[in-house]
Amino acid sequence: MKHRRYLPLLAAVMLAACTSPAPTFTVHGSISDPLATLPGSKVYLLGASGPIDSVTVTDGRFGFTGPIDKTVCLAVFLRFPGRDLFDERFTVRFVPDSPDITIDLDYPVTVTGSPLSDANASLLDGIMDLYYEREGEIGELALSGREESADSLYALQMQKILALCKETYLSHTDDIVGLQAFSMLIGDLGYDELCSLLDKGAPFIREDESIAAMMEAQREER
Repeated sequence: MKHRRYLPLLAAVMLAACTSPAPTFTVHGSISDPLATLPGSKVYLLGASGPIDSVTVTDGRFGFTGPIDKTVCLAVFLRFPGRDLFDERFTVRFVPDSPDITIDLDYPVTVTGSPLSDANASLLDGIMDLYYEREGEIGELALSGREESADSLYALQMQKILALCKETYLSHTDDIVGLQAFSMLIGDLGYDELCSLLDKGAPFIREDESIAAMMEAQREER
């Protein structure tokens, strides 16, 4: 029957109609520093494996697009002629977790419109705040010869940091913030507790190569 030859075509059309396009993010970037206008200057989008894309700045603006993915962290930075490899200026990390993300590379660099980028920044800021919260007091105790008291106070601060990382992980077991929080727990929690926590994580966390290697080292040290 003649109509049979149209069945594969009809099936393909129906499949295309039922398939939604993958959600994407768009970076709306800006930078006004004169270094961005130098010949050869470009803004790069970096992933874990290296450069993903690069663009020139036009009228102080630049942009990138890509697939939304809450399991990765990307970076944007300005490369200009003569830039030193250790130059930290005009560099920012972000999680591509929402359709519209705004990045300003002028000092201080900012990312807006990305909830997971905010959560990751809160984690890192919280760790640093706790680490330095009583640093002066700990130093004074150590200098005065009260090393046992200094060690006890330091241990208390580390417990607070671990509690923050654990709380963050349990709130982000399916995204990159959770992976980073979990990695900070390895080496300070017992192996059995780590395994219990890891079981709560999404496959991309449980199967992460760096996590697996650290867990194996922890297991061997038992």
